[in-house]
Amino acid sequence: MKYRLVAVDLDDTLLNGSFEIGRRARRAIAQAQARGVFVTLATGRMYRSARPIARELGLTAPLVTYQGALVKDAAGRVYAHYPVPPVWAREVIGRLQARGYHVNVYINDNLYMRALNDVGTRYANVSRVPAHVVDDLEEILAMGPPTKVLAIAEPGEVDRLERELAPAYAGKLHVTKSKPYFLEFSHPLATKGRALAAVARWLGVPREAVLALGDSS
Repeated sequence: MKYRLVAVDLDDTLLNGSFEIGRRARRAIAQAQARGVFVTLATGRMYRSARPIARELGLTAPLVTYQGALVKDAAGRVYAHYPVPPVWAREVIGRLQARGYHVNVYINDNLYMRALNDVGTRYANVSRVPAHVVDDLEEILAMGPPTKVLAIAEPGEVDRLERELAPAYAGKLHVTKSKPYFLEFSHPLATKGRALAAVARWLGVPREAVLALGDSS
């Protein structure tokens, strides 16, 4: 059976070291779409970070963003959203802030952090989204449940945090290391695999006709 849906990761896959889309990748995507293949993005990035890329490539299929927590197409239609339960979001943010980690909180597709330091500035620049600096990340939960919480630290510290917190929140949160220095906290149902399977169902594509491409750590 030929592939009818292709999902491509962004960082370390579609985007090169300069965070640009190469000519070969553009050509391959255009050729696939010309043959009637659905092409989408499956990324841990924010929707507002992925959407310009999707529109640039002319993608119309629902986009898998925030590691699967938000599925939304380039036209703005929301197919699924699994935010972090507020009680666990508050607890995790409190624990991370108390230990001095850099923490990103994502609410309504906006990026919040306590300080625009070197780590925060680089993250915002790579994502090409503005960062909103606030005094207390727990207080902004009054605006709504976050789509994701992200801790940024040195790789060894991220490994230690994952070993400690993944078991502590088993069944409550999906805790995953998306890069050596990123530890993400999301809804238990928020995974790329689950979201992509849902996209395939919405598009009427059987599982065996789905191809996922990605080599990001």
